[in-house]
Amino acid sequence: MRLVRSLVALAVCVSGLVAASADPAAAQFTIGGDPRVNPADFRITTFASGLTSRTGWRGCRMAPSWWRRVIPWGGGRTGPRPAELLRFTDTNNDGIADGPGQLMYSDPVGVWTGLAVTGNMVFIMSAKDGANRIIALKMNNGPALPYDFVGTLNFTFSASWEHKAYAMTTRPAPGAPAGTWELYFNVGSSANDDQSTDTVGLSGLLTGTMQGGSIYRVTVTEVGLGATVSSLVRIAAGLRNAAGMAFHPTTGDLYFEDNGIDGFQDPNEPLSADELNRIAAADLGRQPVPDFGFPNDYIDYHTRQRVGSGAVQPLVAFLPLPCASCSDPGDPNPDGAESEGPSGIVFAPPLFPAYVNNGVFVGFHGKFSSPPSGNEENPLVFWDAGTGKYFHFIESFQLGHGDQLLATEDALFIADMASDGSVDTNGGTGVIYQIKRAPTGLVASITSPTEGSTVTGTVTVGMSETGGTGTIAWTLRLDNGGNPIFTTSGTGSTASFSWDTSGVSAGAHTLNLTVQDGAGHTATAARNIIVAGPLSASFTTPGEGASVSGVVPVSMSETGGTGTITWTLRLDSGTTPIFTTSGTAATASFNWDTSGVPIGAHTLNLTVQDGAGRTATAVRHVTVTAPSLRVAITQPAPTAPR
Repeated sequence: MRLVRSLVALAVCVSGLVAASADPAAAQFTIGGDPRVNPADFRITTFASGLTSRTGWRGCRMAPSWWRRVIPWGGGRTGPRPAELLRFTDTNNDGIADGPGQLMYSDPVGVWTGLAVTGNMVFIMSAKDGANRIIALKMNNGPALPYDFVGTLNFTFSASWEHKAYAMTTRPAPGAPAGTWELYFNVGSSANDDQSTDTVGLSGLLTGTMQGGSIYRVTVTEVGLGATVSSLVRIAAGLRNAAGMAFHPTTGDLYFEDNGIDGFQDPNEPLSADELNRIAAADLGRQPVPDFGFPNDYIDYHTRQRVGSGAVQPLVAFLPLPCASCSDPGDPNPDGAESEGPSGIVFAPPLFPAYVNNGVFVGFHGKFSSPPSGNEENPLVFWDAGTGKYFHFIESFQLGHGDQLLATEDALFIADMASDGSVDTNGGTGVIYQIKRAPTGLVASITSPTEGSTVTGTVTVGMSETGGTGTIAWTLRLDNGGNPIFTTSGTGSTASFSWDTSGVSAGAHTLNLTVQDGAGHTATAARNIIVAGPLSASFTTPGEGASVSGVVPVSMSETGGTGTITWTLRLDSGTTPIFTTSGTAATASFNWDTSGVPIGAHTLNLTVQDGAGRTATAVRHVTVTAPSLRVAITQPAPTAPR
């Protein structure tokens, strides 16, 4: 059954959410739909449960790196309670939400089907009939306080239009100033097996006209407390309904699924196969746009043969996999392990085992409202980018409808919209599961610099591991950046790296170490440090070129120093200081008696050294003058007048 047919009826909601129990075994599924998957490599927890809706819910996305271990969750409903956006945290990293979630925004219209977060912007897709729109919010007061409403992008579909707008993804606009984002969204086809020439109107934050069966892009620019939207661009054509999309984390290529054509006699027996597609980063926005063939070029689901020609072919067509025990008793064509109705897609957590860390996880809805025991079409699938093949990571008949996914560095989250399969009741059966890489005997650590230390210049970063086997691969990143600052491999249990901090901004930073051994096990470590800014020294008084005599205040200051500051002041080329002191203050002063200094030009030479051993100097040129002439009568002593 194609998920796209049910999305129109979906109303999503998180009202009535309760925190999950602390029982890691509460998940109703097991991992291992393929022999290459080792269930012992993973830990399963119920992150949150009790998600309640009248006709189901959908939406699960992870915020960017500045929001670590925080999940914004969107939901909506057609009932009396509004749709709600909740913020979950897992501060102890046990795979279970800390509580029932913090309300960030609510919407009386509801029927939310997509959620995207980038920078300070939050976008929500609302698919209610007659009110299909994207809601734009902004975190003007940070991620932990309620978000401000910016505006909407409103879609105008004709009443008979079958597949509307459901999915989004975002990224920073390449080459653009900070605070400029690209927002990609789908516009579905007008019918199950056809796309009319009718257009879809866009209004609100941007006006325009769109064609069905497409993916579009707009540019969002943060301005003050709000944002502007511009540049409507068609990105792809020939798509029945690309209801899930994601950017490759390193190449920037856009990956997306497309739902195939439902069977004409029995919608559970599809005509064409669902797909996973890709557009290279360099081709995004190029004209003419790539056409992926709907409705005339596809892979027949039962014959496995291509029908039609001329279109861009998919990376993979999801066809039944061999499985003697997986056939559907009511299926006139018992095909094996089926995968039907792809929805959310996400790139694999990089710290997952090697057999599932280079590719895409795809969630399948399967039959619209069947219980797990009657749904042979709803596995969780992994597509391996290295081999171009896919397999079932979680087999069918276990989840309800695991439609939406998100990934962190070492965990995969599954949003099961109704764990009992029913999307037509208000049973509170929505669940978020977390699948995390299980702990291994491998342990990684950073031995130097020390935790919380201040560093400058070139610093030696020492690393070690225990419990690893075979060749050890070391990867060191700064602040979880995409490009490592150091990589190496070998059989030794230690590694070191000379890190030049001169190009790193002053302030707090984190060194993130990942170690992988020959068995594919990984371990991580982090070290928080402070990079010191440039050290400088200066005189405050006397002024440059000043004429001085007698006792003169000399004031000095420094910036960028760390730890204990040592001040040394010399006159001209003298080796013996005329003043020295030390302390943690950024200023020092000294009263200089010039009475013994020859009259004429002189130079005050200041040297400042901080606790990191860095030095900075400053000079001040002055002219010592003779004391002013004074005349006084010393005898006789003054007497009072007579």
